[in-house]
Amino acid sequence: IDSIGGVGQGMDSCTCNYVSTVGALGGTDDSTQFRLAYASGPISAAVAIENHDTSSVDQDYAVAAELKWAGDALSGEVAGWVSEENTTGVIDDNSWQMGAGVTFGMDIITLTAAAGVGDTGDAGYMKISALASAALSESVKVELGAGYVSPEGDDNDTLGVYGAAYWSPVSQLAIGAEVGYVKTDNVDAALDAALVTVFNF
Repeated sequence: IDSIGGVGQGMDSCTCNYVSTVGALGGTDDSTQFRLAYASGPISAAVAIENHDTSSVDQDYAVAAELKWAGDALSGEVAGWVSEENTTGVIDDNSWQMGAGVTFGMDIITLTAAAGVGDTGDAGYMKISALASAALSESVKVELGAGYVSPEGDDNDTLGVYGAAYWSPVSQLAIGAEVGYVKTDNVDAALDAALVTVFNF
């Protein structure tokens, strides 16, 4: 089950089969969870206690929450989580994240952005991202996005730019090309490109 603590907007909403999603504000990975949820009209809310057992993290618990509003053209979300251990499995101060996102759709174009802050248990960070997507026809879609991550207390700010185009002649098949450019301070830039084929059953 996906964590409810992530913000599913901005770069979190890109197709991104291959390239890095710089600036994404995901949750605390897949989880076993106990969730309470409420929905009325365009408003929904949920809170969950999540367990994230992995090979490196034993009994890593988190509390996550989200509040969403969904309209015809505009939707928004506030979400966050706090965990007893950081993502590397080293027992430390609590790690946490809080973020918000908004999505606006009009005709063939969708614009979405997200921003958030958090702490890994060792240092804080700030993330922002934005994504534009357009359905050029029933079978062709293009995406263009960018994200920025600024860790606390060092010079390793990271900027990522992403672009993709997909052709889906039938609902079970998508063929596309993705390109990603990532630049971190004091580190050589990385350029990734891939041709992707996705089968849906």
